[in-house]
Amino acid sequence: MKLTYKEKKACKTYAQLTGYQAGEGKMGKLISMCDDLKKRYDCDDKFKVLVDTFLGFIVGGEFTPFELSQALTLAFLIFEEKRSAPHPIVVPPDKVLINIDNEK
Repeated sequence: MKLTYKEKKACKTYAQLTGYQAGEGKMGKLISMCDDLKKRYDCDDKFKVLVDTFLGFIVGGEFTPFELSQALTLAFLIFEEKRSAPHPIVVPPDKVLINIDNEK
């Protein structure tokens, strides 16, 4: 599936909005990535709904692409904090093998 001129231009706009640093030959990789995303959009209904929701926010003027990127980054950070939070280990008193009290 080849991207149209407008889709390629949108990829370049995305690169500018997100600060993607496209050096020599890297823009081709970005275009390829956009092509893969377009295929996923066409085939994956949940992904399509997500993209359409974001598009609605942008078109409706509710959020800029940069604000959506920030929100997604924050959501990921919150997810990681919750996922990697230490879980307390509870050992029932009858299973304790070593008494750590300094009582004699």
